[in-house]
Amino acid sequence: VAAPKIVSGSDYSAALKADGTVWVWGTMGGSSPVQVTYEPTVYLSDIIDITADPGAGIFALSASGVVYNWATNTRNATQLFTPASFGGERVMRPAAGNGHRLALTVSGRVWAWGSNADGQLGNNTSVDSASPVRVKEPLNGSNERQQLDAVVMIAAGGGTSAALRSDGTIVTWGLN
Repeated sequence: VAAPKIVSGSDYSAALKADGTVWVWGTMGGSSPVQVTYEPTVYLSDIIDITADPGAGIFALSASGVVYNWATNTRNATQLFTPASFGGERVMRPAAGNGHRLALTVSGRVWAWGSNADGQLGNNTSVDSASPVRVKEPLNGSNERQQLDAVVMIAAGGGTSAALRSDGTIVTWGLN
């Protein structure tokens, strides 16, 4: 059972219902909500969380850890990644900025993909990535980085990303 949620992008919105189905409207479906499909005749179901990238679409997470995406002008989802894309771990929380996305796994690791012009993927480069990369945090204020672990919450917005660690520390990267 999913926790009901509504998210919005530039000119569209989506709702996750308690039954795990996702409904969209605006440029994704018109003035009335329509259910998102995975294949032409298969409705997307078993979804536990959704998030919106302001200009690039919706990112949804299934109970089995499969990540789905669909663009701003469609209601047809595509499967992006399975747990194998995240080191074999199940994703438990998604977040989306403007052109980049984050995924938090059950072990507290953070992965990112998409636009990286401002370093928002946290991998010490400015190179975009179509596939998830592990986020690294600065080591003792230097240019060296280590894997970011023990994370309990993530957030993304614009060109910035953030994580809350289990010890209460906050780590940020990108355009801060």
